Amino acid sequence: MKLSNFYLPLLKDVTEQNTLVSHKLTLRAGMVRSIASGLYAWLPMGQRVINNITQIINQEMASIHSHETCMPIIQPLELWNTSNRFESYGKEIVKIQDRRNSNLLFAPTHEEIFTVITKNDLKSYKQLPLFLHQISCKFRDEIRPRFGIMRSREFIMKDGYSFDINEKKSIESYYVMMKSYFSIFKKIGIDIIIAESRSGPIGGSMSHEFLVKIPDNKLVGDAIYYEKQLLDKIQELNNSSNIQDMITIQKYYSAIEEIYQEQPPMQYLPIQKCHGIEVGHIFHFGDKYTKCFNATVKNSQGQDIYPYMGSYGIGVSRLVAAIIEVHHDEKGIKWPYHIAPFKAIILVLHKEAYDIAQKIYNSTNVIDDILLDDTQDTNGTKFARADLIGIPIQLLIGKNTIQNNKVEIRTRSSGKITELHIDDVIHILNSDIKKLL
Repeated sequence: MKLSNFYLPLLKDVTEQNTLVSHKLTLRAGMVRSIASGLYAWLPMGQRVINNITQIINQEMASIHSHETCMPIIQPLELWNTSNRFESYGKEIVKIQDRRNSNLLFAPTHEEIFTVITKNDLKSYKQLPLFLHQISCKFRDEIRPRFGIMRSREFIMKDGYSFDINEKKSIESYYVMMKSYFSIFKKIGIDIIIAESRSGPIGGSMSHEFLVKIPDNKLVGDAIYYEKQLLDKIQELNNSSNIQDMITIQKYYSAIEEIYQEQPPMQYLPIQKCHGIEVGHIFHFGDKYTKCFNATVKNSQGQDIYPYMGSYGIGVSRLVAAIIEVHHDEKGIKWPYHIAPFKAIILVLHKEAYDIAQKIYNSTNVIDDILLDDTQDTNGTKFARADLIGIPIQLLIGKNTIQNNKVEIRTRSSGKITELHIDDVIHILNSDIKKLL
């Protein structure tokens, strides 16, 4: 992609009320624009990040045989009355009427819809277990939307649902999804801590949050109390393919503030405290929804039973903000490689080097992963822009390239600079760009 053809409206300054780093940088880097309080438009640079995260999620969901769907954001209000959730959500739900005076609402989540749909299609235990998911916009009328995409009213979320024949199998599915979430966050390139949590209006008997650890001086984040050995256990689980290993995580204390105050751990446990931004939440709620909607299947004895369910969310748009909070410096964003909007950016630093830069660009078969800064801006402007938008690899085409056929390769995350011959750079770009890191 040539920068001259790419829509990238950068901002030099943002208002003082945008106090969160991720809020400032998503605006300055041309990723989003505010439309109204808590409502944001995603521009091409931001959408590319969303697409990369979505791809990782969908690949991991496919590996556990979860099928992608797309449900309507507007739902009949009567479904929420049936599940007794409309009142519990309160004013966070926006209710509307259509021209037929039917009561509708903007969906904050989709447990009811998925239950009703599968009620008509699932007839036998032989069709279970079943995983379904979607990645779509949700709406919650937050009383105080703030911090940009960190806490907006409309947001992008992955929500998934499992259906199983009994509680034992349902809990197994819960841990399958837990393992899958660890894999997703590892591939994205962020460190996660898990904590026992409350189920809230969704309901259920078991619930865990996935949080991105952040410095304690951040303006956002929840307090987490955890057993010291938990972090080592998470690393161990990241390298394990055995689902049964996931169950052992329950042996380690980790809880959000509310649970810690109500159910403090044994005094002899070495407890540490940190802060984190919630980016994922999983729930096991048994037959709560299938009973509400009388959704049954036949078991092996031909009896009608209510399937057990779980739901599994990842706040995709919030995840973007959380990543920026821990991957930035005073110059801008430092994207993890796999979700970066572009993997490499070519900076032309000498007027006689444009043809060489164009040759490198045209010689690659991954043009969509490379951004060529073909502008006539000053070198200082080019460097500042590249650092702001956070592309992991910067290819510097200047005097050294003209005189010695050498390309300087600068890594955004560390600032390290190496040199390679033009031919070697082209070869690596066409085989595995990541080798340039």
